[in-house]
Amino acid sequence: MQAEELELTLTATELEYSMRLATCNGLVCFYREYPVLMWNPVTKESIMLSKARIDEKVEFANACGFGYDAENNEYKAVQLLRRPSDSSLECMVLNIGTNMSWRRIQQQDNFLHQNLKDVDDSPESIFFEGSIYWWTYDDIVCFDVTADTFKMVPAPAAVEKSTRPHHLQPRHDDSTTSHMVELDNSLCSVELYICGGLMDIWMMKKDCVDMTNLWVKAYFIDLDPINFKRPPFHIRPFCVRGKKIYLNCRYGLACYDTETKEFEMVFTKEAHCYNYAVAYTKSTVCLKDIVGSKCVSTAHIGECEACRALCHIAPRI
Repeated sequence: MQAEELELTLTATELEYSMRLATCNGLVCFYREYPVLMWNPVTKESIMLSKARIDEKVEFANACGFGYDAENNEYKAVQLLRRPSDSSLECMVLNIGTNMSWRRIQQQDNFLHQNLKDVDDSPESIFFEGSIYWWTYDDIVCFDVTADTFKMVPAPAAVEKSTRPHHLQPRHDDSTTSHMVELDNSLCSVELYICGGLMDIWMMKKDCVDMTNLWVKAYFIDLDPINFKRPPFHIRPFCVRGKKIYLNCRYGLACYDTETKEFEMVFTKEAHCYNYAVAYTKSTVCLKDIVGSKCVSTAHIGECEACRALCHIAPRI
């Protein structure tokens, strides 16, 4: 795999804490619990996104995502909101275009607010085939970006212990963390056993109507050979090339060979850099054509006195 090393300079205010990245139809999206920026690494164009105006006395932002509405040829940012006073799911949508304004989505009857994972734990969103997905503590929330509607997707079933060697059995009291990712053109759910250093990757079946049999185990990885000094829940798979799985981690990029069961380091980051790896589809989408030239800036390469975001981009085949 050949990865491009791209530097997008951000100010300290824009970067804030460790940033999350997502990809959407050729664009790379920076976010935390609210959207921050959309960037095309090919054209070097970027758009800073405004926060949704909310009444912080009664609600707060706790997750967001990016999507592409193919039916209407429109990019969207989606902001999930939490109201402590009730259990309803609030949502606002930003249609990214010449009219950059947020609109509130009407609540769906009997669709309660889901217990989303904490923003510093596993808040990643993933856009896949017309919908945005977020992991909750129990199931998966799915938002259709064309219909502007939610639905719940059941999480993968518990791991069958009979499929593991005895020495790789997860501890019954082992804590786990889960997130969504696109691997090999499929929507996947990744489950990490934190104490045991084990990773399960489940793949969603294509066109499956049986919601009780929606997932199939695709990969199982023993993370112990990596021997990182940081806990394994900082490791994220982001790309599959043949028999190799590429993983983003705090120390750089790692490669796992599914045949030999061996790891190798592809890249080791500089200590002062914030490292994140994503796989995306190259696109010549012109952001100026979407939002107008006044809203678009050109990302420049170089150092920033405050901080910088270093991204390793692996184009999808």
